[in-house]
Amino acid sequence: MGAPKWHEKNSNVLHWHIPGEETPIPAVKKKTSFIHPAVVTGIVSLAIGVGTFFSVIMINAVDIEKEQKQQAVNGNERSVQETKPTDVKDVTVALIQGGIFSTAEAAEKAKPKNVPTAVIPSEGQFLLLLGAASTMEEAKELAEPIEQKGMEVYVKELSIPMTNDIKKQLLSEKDQQNILDLLKTVLS
Repeated sequence: MGAPKWHEKNSNVLHWHIPGEETPIPAVKKKTSFIHPAVVTGIVSLAIGVGTFFSVIMINAVDIEKEQKQQAVNGNERSVQETKPTDVKDVTVALIQGGIFSTAEAAEKAKPKNVPTAVIPSEGQFLLLLGAASTMEEAKELAEPIEQKGMEVYVKELSIPMTNDIKKQLLSEKDQQNILDLLKTVLS
Protein backbone atom coordinates (compact mmCIF):
# COMPACT_ATOMS: atom_id res chain seq x y z
CA MET A 1 0.00 0.00 0.00
CA GLY A 2 2.86 2.32 0.59
CA ALA A 3 3.54 5.28 2.80
CA PRO A 4 0.76 7.71 3.66
CA LYS A 5 0.77 10.89 1.58
CA TRP A 6 0.81 13.56 4.29
CA HIS A 7 1.66 16.41 2.01
CA GLU A 8 -1.37 16.07 -0.34
CA LYS A 9 -4.48 17.99 0.54
CA ASN A 10 -7.07 15.55 -0.71
CA SER A 11 -5.46 12.39 0.59
CA ASN A 12 -7.25 9.88 2.76
CA VAL A 13 -4.92 10.70 5.67
CA LEU A 14 -6.50 12.39 8.62
CA HIS A 15 -4.95 15.75 9.48
CA TRP A 16 -4.89 16.80 13.12
CA HIS A 17 -4.91 20.43 13.94
CA ILE A 18 -4.16 21.83 17.34
CA PRO A 19 -6.36 24.73 18.32
CA GLY A 20 -4.71 27.97 17.27
CA GLU A 21 -2.71 26.33 14.49
CA GLU A 22 -5.57 26.45 12.12
CA THR A 23 -4.99 28.26 8.93
CA PRO A 24 -7.91 29.30 6.85
CA ILE A 25 -8.37 27.26 3.72
CA PRO A 26 -8.16 29.59 0.77
CA ALA A 27 -11.37 29.83 -1.22
CA VAL A 28 -11.05 28.29 -4.63
CA LYS A 29 -12.24 30.64 -7.39
CA LYS A 30 -14.81 28.99 -9.53
CA LYS A 31 -14.41 29.54 -13.21
CA THR A 32 -17.49 31.21 -14.56
CA SER A 33 -18.84 30.32 -17.98
CA PHE A 34 -19.80 33.94 -18.54
CA ILE A 35 -18.81 35.18 -22.04
CA HIS A 36 -18.40 38.86 -22.60
CA PRO A 37 -21.15 40.38 -24.87
CA ALA A 38 -18.54 41.80 -27.27
CA VAL A 39 -17.17 38.31 -27.88
CA VAL A 40 -20.66 36.94 -28.56
CA THR A 41 -21.37 39.82 -30.97
CA GLY A 42 -18.08 39.18 -32.78
CA ILE A 43 -18.77 35.47 -33.15
CA VAL A 44 -22.30 36.04 -34.44
CA SER A 45 -21.12 38.72 -36.89
CA LEU A 46 -18.36 36.46 -38.19
CA ALA A 47 -20.81 33.57 -38.64
CA ILE A 48 -23.25 35.77 -40.57
CA GLY A 49 -20.44 37.14 -42.74
CA VAL A 50 -19.04 33.72 -43.57
CA GLY A 51 -22.52 32.35 -44.27
CA THR A 52 -23.32 35.24 -46.59
CA PHE A 53 -20.01 34.82 -48.42
CA PHE A 54 -20.61 31.14 -49.08
CA SER A 55 -24.24 31.80 -50.06
CA VAL A 56 -23.18 34.29 -52.72
CA ILE A 57 -20.59 31.87 -54.07
CA MET A 58 -23.14 29.06 -54.27
CA ILE A 59 -25.76 31.23 -55.97
CA ASN A 60 -23.21 32.29 -58.59
CA ALA A 61 -22.14 28.67 -59.06
CA VAL A 62 -25.74 27.62 -59.66
CA ASP A 63 -26.20 30.42 -62.23
CA ILE A 64 -23.03 29.33 -64.05
CA GLU A 65 -24.21 25.72 -64.08
CA LYS A 66 -27.57 26.82 -65.56
CA GLU A 67 -25.78 28.76 -68.31
CA GLN A 68 -23.50 25.80 -69.07
CA LYS A 69 -26.48 23.43 -69.24
CA GLN A 70 -28.30 25.86 -71.53
CA GLN A 71 -25.24 26.06 -73.78
CA ALA A 72 -24.97 22.27 -73.75
CA VAL A 73 -28.62 22.02 -74.82
CA ASN A 74 -28.04 24.53 -77.62
CA GLY A 75 -24.88 22.76 -78.79
CA ASN A 76 -21.88 25.00 -79.26
CA GLU A 77 -23.93 28.17 -79.60
CA ARG A 78 -22.84 31.12 -77.51
CA SER A 79 -25.36 32.98 -75.40
CA VAL A 80 -27.25 35.93 -76.88
CA GLN A 81 -25.30 38.37 -74.73
CA GLU A 82 -21.99 37.12 -76.11
CA THR A 83 -23.00 37.19 -79.78
CA LYS A 84 -24.78 40.53 -79.88
CA PRO A 85 -22.83 43.55 -78.72
CA THR A 86 -24.78 46.57 -77.54
CA ASP A 87 -24.20 48.62 -80.72
CA VAL A 88 -25.92 46.13 -83.07
CA LYS A 89 -28.41 47.69 -85.47
CA ASP A 90 -30.31 46.40 -88.47
CA VAL A 91 -28.74 47.49 -91.74
CA THR A 92 -30.56 47.06 -95.06
CA VAL A 93 -28.38 45.48 -97.73
CA ALA A 94 -29.30 44.89 -101.37
CA LEU A 95 -28.37 41.33 -102.34
CA ILE A 96 -27.94 39.69 -105.72
CA GLN A 97 -29.25 36.17 -105.25
CA GLY A 98 -28.53 33.37 -107.71
CA GLY A 99 -31.02 30.99 -106.15
CA ILE A 100 -32.16 29.25 -103.02
CA PHE A 101 -31.37 25.57 -102.47
CA SER A 102 -32.36 22.85 -100.04
CA THR A 103 -28.77 21.59 -99.56
CA ALA A 104 -25.37 23.24 -99.45
CA GLU A 105 -24.08 20.78 -102.05
CA ALA A 106 -26.74 21.84 -104.56
CA ALA A 107 -25.87 25.50 -103.98
CA GLU A 108 -22.15 24.76 -104.46
CA LYS A 109 -22.87 22.98 -107.79
CA ALA A 110 -24.88 25.97 -109.02
CA LYS A 111 -22.02 28.45 -108.48
CA PRO A 112 -21.06 30.17 -111.72
CA LYS A 113 -17.41 30.47 -112.72
CA ASN A 114 -15.61 33.82 -112.59
CA VAL A 115 -18.31 35.38 -110.38
CA PRO A 116 -17.86 36.13 -106.67
CA THR A 117 -20.15 33.83 -104.67
CA ALA A 118 -21.10 32.86 -101.14
CA VAL A 119 -23.41 30.11 -99.92
CA ILE A 120 -25.23 31.25 -96.78
CA PRO A 121 -27.59 29.12 -94.66
CA SER A 122 -30.98 30.73 -94.10
CA GLU A 123 -33.91 29.10 -92.29
CA GLY A 124 -33.00 25.53 -93.27
CA GLN A 125 -32.17 26.47 -96.87
CA PHE A 126 -29.05 27.81 -98.59
CA LEU A 127 -28.84 31.10 -100.44
CA LEU A 128 -26.43 31.47 -103.35
CA LEU A 129 -25.33 35.11 -103.22
CA LEU A 130 -23.56 36.64 -106.21
CA GLY A 131 -23.08 40.17 -104.91
CA ALA A 132 -24.17 42.83 -102.46
CA ALA A 133 -24.56 46.59 -102.45
CA SER A 134 -25.83 49.31 -100.16
CA THR A 135 -28.73 50.34 -102.46
CA MET A 136 -31.06 48.53 -104.86
CA GLU A 137 -29.81 50.65 -107.81
CA GLU A 138 -26.19 49.64 -107.18
CA ALA A 139 -27.21 46.00 -106.85
CA LYS A 140 -29.11 46.12 -110.17
CA GLU A 141 -26.04 47.60 -111.86
CA LEU A 142 -23.89 44.79 -110.41
CA ALA A 143 -26.45 42.19 -111.54
CA GLU A 144 -26.42 43.23 -115.24
CA PRO A 145 -23.06 41.63 -116.16
CA ILE A 146 -24.07 38.42 -114.36
CA GLU A 147 -27.37 38.29 -116.28
CA GLN A 148 -25.45 38.86 -119.53
CA LYS A 149 -23.50 35.67 -118.77
CA GLY A 150 -26.83 33.83 -118.91
CA MET A 151 -27.56 33.42 -115.22
CA GLU A 152 -30.91 34.29 -113.73
CA VAL A 153 -30.56 36.54 -110.67
CA TYR A 154 -32.87 38.16 -108.12
CA VAL A 155 -32.17 41.49 -106.50
CA LYS A 156 -33.71 41.90 -103.07
CA GLU A 157 -33.22 43.85 -99.87
CA LEU A 158 -32.48 42.14 -96.59
CA SER A 159 -32.26 43.68 -93.14
CA ILE A 160 -29.17 42.30 -91.37
CA PRO A 161 -28.18 42.98 -87.74
CA MET A 162 -24.57 44.17 -87.53
CA THR A 163 -22.29 46.43 -85.53
CA ASN A 164 -21.18 49.85 -86.72
CA ASP A 165 -17.65 48.51 -87.26
CA ILE A 166 -18.86 45.79 -89.62
CA LYS A 167 -21.13 48.27 -91.39
CA LYS A 168 -18.18 50.63 -91.98
CA GLN A 169 -16.04 47.74 -93.18
CA LEU A 170 -18.83 46.59 -95.51
CA LEU A 171 -19.33 50.07 -96.99
CA SER A 172 -15.60 50.70 -97.47
CA GLU A 173 -14.91 47.34 -99.15
CA LYS A 174 -14.76 47.39 -102.96
CA ASP A 175 -14.09 43.72 -103.73
CA GLN A 176 -17.36 41.77 -104.07
CA GLN A 177 -15.85 38.49 -102.82
CA ASN A 178 -14.66 40.20 -99.62
CA ILE A 179 -18.11 41.76 -99.17
CA LEU A 180 -19.78 38.36 -99.59
CA ASP A 181 -17.34 36.72 -97.17
CA LEU A 182 -18.06 39.44 -94.61
CA LEU A 183 -21.83 38.96 -95.04
CA LYS A 184 -21.37 35.20 -94.70
CA THR A 185 -19.64 35.65 -91.32
CA VAL A 186 -22.34 38.10 -90.16
CA LEU A 187 -25.22 35.85 -91.23
CA SER A 188 -23.71 32.59 -89.93
